[in-house]
Amino acid sequence: VGLYTSPHVVDVRERIVLGGEVIGREGFARYAVTAAVVTQLEVDHVGLLGDTVEKIAWHKSGIFKEGVKAFTRRLPDTQKGVMEVLRARAREKGAMLVEVADEDVEAWGGVEGARLQGPFQKYNMALAVHAAREHLLRTGVPLEGRFGTDNWSLGDIPPQFVQGLKKAALRGRCEVLEDTDGIEWHLDGAHTDGSLAGVGQWFARKTSSENALRILVFNQQERDVAGLLRALLAGAQGEAGTKPVFTHAIFTRNEEQRLDGEDRDLSAQTKAQETMRAFDMATSTAVLDAVHPTVEHVRKLAAEAKHDGKSCKVLVTGSFHLVGAVLKTISPE
Repeated sequence: VGLYTSPHVVDVRERIVLGGEVIGREGFARYAVTAAVVTQLEVDHVGLLGDTVEKIAWHKSGIFKEGVKAFTRRLPDTQKGVMEVLRARAREKGAMLVEVADEDVEAWGGVEGARLQGPFQKYNMALAVHAAREHLLRTGVPLEGRFGTDNWSLGDIPPQFVQGLKKAALRGRCEVLEDTDGIEWHLDGAHTDGSLAGVGQWFARKTSSENALRILVFNQQERDVAGLLRALLAGAQGEAGTKPVFTHAIFTRNEEQRLDGEDRDLSAQTKAQETMRAFDMATSTAVLDAVHPTVEHVRKLAAEAKHDGKSCKVLVTGSFHLVGAVLKTISPE
């Protein structure tokens, strides 16, 4: 199975993955398409794709190919226009659009113990199962039991698929690392309203019941930083209920190091800090101008918490550039 994602986090070769392995330096051979997938659509890259979800859906569905099945999540009536665009594009290109229903995914529930965590990941898993199954069928691989029939369901996936879904991982996407200081880092490059709400829900579900510092490290340099932060906080609070989500929040730029004599624009970080204070005055906030001092600040807070018998959980999100810089700082190798 070939995978292309953008942007990369550390190494540009991360964008192309074959059979679960990042492509080697020798390059990537060209393959015929056996299945196409369109996952969650949100307003993003408007300069290239358009300023509405319908326009973006039109561009994304350019991957549909004649005679090839295309898989997507069936959206609710509130996004009827998006589904109409996808269906029209499938007819235009001679592709068969397969719409995976939420009720089927909910009945299945996803794969327990998967490295790609978060309540939203089961929808991506379901699409991956559909696409991989179609690829195997088109390449002549026999499938056993109900999984090989037209009446199959997600509950029929074979053990090999379950193991594949458990092991699947992407840098900077629902990634969890524990460093040598015992700090548990949760990293996700989400940078749209919907994806940030999902990440907030994921982090709150994992950490809100623990006796721990819960630190947010956030930046978004180019978009509506206040609106995106509010989406993250709403998702987290919806999961946590009346419990506070974050004990601390640090708003930083994406650059790894401070530069002597450089006066960096911190207006986005200050705006985010004001948004955080309006949401929860009890959250201790800080504005810093680079990732390295941000990580140092987190480690100082974690050391103080450890002395008081508390653990430290950190969520880094808002930008893939931020996630990449944090990863390089906490894991230089």
